[in-house]
Amino acid sequence: MLSEAGWHRLCAIITRHRDINNRMKVIAHVRLRFLPLTETFIYNEATSIKAYRVLVFCAQRQNADKFPYNDVRSVSDLSLPFYALNGVMLRLSLGCPYFSGVISKEDVRLLHAHYGPTGTRMLPLKRRHGIPLITSFRGMDASLLPSKDPGMYDRLFDEGDLFLARSQDMVKDLETLGCPKGKAVAHHSGIMLDDFRHAERLAEEEVVFLTVARLAQNKGVQDAVEAFATVNREHPHTRLRIVGEGPQRGELEKLIRSLDLEGMVELAGAMPHNKVLDEMLKAHVFVLPSFTTSEGEKEGIPNALMEAQATGMPVVSTRHAGIPELVSDGKTGLLVDERDIAGLASKMSWLVDNAGQWGKMGREGRRRVEEEFDILMQCAKIEAIYARFIGD
Repeated sequence: MLSEAGWHRLCAIITRHRDINNRMKVIAHVRLRFLPLTETFIYNEATSIKAYRVLVFCAQRQNADKFPYNDVRSVSDLSLPFYALNGVMLRLSLGCPYFSGVISKEDVRLLHAHYGPTGTRMLPLKRRHGIPLITSFRGMDASLLPSKDPGMYDRLFDEGDLFLARSQDMVKDLETLGCPKGKAVAHHSGIMLDDFRHAERLAEEEVVFLTVARLAQNKGVQDAVEAFATVNREHPHTRLRIVGEGPQRGELEKLIRSLDLEGMVELAGAMPHNKVLDEMLKAHVFVLPSFTTSEGEKEGIPNALMEAQATGMPVVSTRHAGIPELVSDGKTGLLVDERDIAGLASKMSWLVDNAGQWGKMGREGRRRVEEEFDILMQCAKIEAIYARFIGD
């Protein structure tokens, strides 16, 4: 047991820690909804920043049981007129006077908006309080959305202080949209490496391919199914499991039936993150053939690819957007051109025939994630950016 003097020392340490925490400079992360189940990366980022106190501003709180966080200020907690009728983006704008009060009360020093449209909505708060605004672009907000409204970011690019893009490829896209050179920088997203156990894949009687993605066109899941049809004809001891939900599920079910792959291809549906990890550890090869849609929608660097490589799984993907910044062709996995279904099938079959390469590719993949996609390392870089803008 602690002596009386020991208790006094412990209480002094706790008090000092609380005082230090109270003196931390405050950053506000802004997201429309906090938080969709598919955006674990935003939660990990907010909770991994240690040098600053992070408040979260949002229009609507979601999945609080999955993403527990105390410092959330939500517009949905307010009694705003026509609340049920307004879209979530409009709700965020209606909440600006409320957020303004929080900024003054909590002495918020910097706004960090997630996704381009949210950054635009934060410009009035930046002007009113004279604080820096950093905006993180993630994918669709840098491709599909501006293709429909080319000038939507003109004011944001002019007044915003810095733009974080998930890949070098996305930096180029932002500059093409009008972002001044030097204002957009590549900042890779990261994963909690401790959550992903590395397990060397060994040859087994049945080879399991795995795809984890939202069932949307740009993820290329339909290409994975068509390529697998070729692979399965040559290698009947193979299966494909697809984890995720989305608007293409019905089309994929028809495709699976038309290719006579029922029982060989399984649509497993959406799963909580810990279950996805279990699926990764049970599978042998990860497949994600993303592509740019006819409307211009692109990825950044898919987190699912980072997670698969972190578990030691060789991956097959495409030369799309920022994917080559993660997947080194022939070293950590194999890459094909977008929409090259025959090429995709060939690479998948090669991995079935060359199981002796899985271990080496898996080790190199894990090393690549450790070097550049560790959330703690990436958050240290974000803290350094904050310090540059608020004078630490």
